[in-house]
Amino acid sequence: MITIRSAELKDIKDIIEIFTYLIKIHLEFDRQYYRTGKNFNSSVENWIKAQIEVPSHFLFVSVQNNGISGFVSGYIKYLFPWYRITTVGHISFLVVKEEFQKKGTGKALMAEAEGWFKNKDLEYIEVFANEKNSAGVSAWKSYGFSVLNLFLRKKI
Repeated sequence: MITIRSAELKDIKDIIEIFTYLIKIHLEFDRQYYRTGKNFNSSVENWIKAQIEVPSHFLFVSVQNNGISGFVSGYIKYLFPWYRITTVGHISFLVVKEEFQKKGTGKALMAEAEGWFKNKDLEYIEVFANEKNSAGVSAWKSYGFSVLNLFLRKKI
């Protein structure tokens, strides 16, 4: 059984562990962009606290087998006033421990996030995904997302 609930301060250690798993995957894609190391845990802890405390943000955790199996975070994002749609939901992260992947956990987390955004009267949700993360891109597409823009980067 999968239970989804709002994250609490007592969950910080577990969320950091899962977040570290995500960053390690992304380090394989680009070591120049992502990092761990000095102050990593405290930086993530501060970010978690902000997600819990700021009303326009959320952080939900999935609980399975008496432990946290994943999390999803997001916020209300304001777009340019000349866009027809000026406010959207933005998913920052959705990550599930490897042993719980492809078992409905990500889908349950996404449903909770979608419900939160709907309760805020938002019509669209956006997410960024690393194009090298084929499993992640596949998951997002399975949740109903489609490619809208490309995010480009150049080192100078």
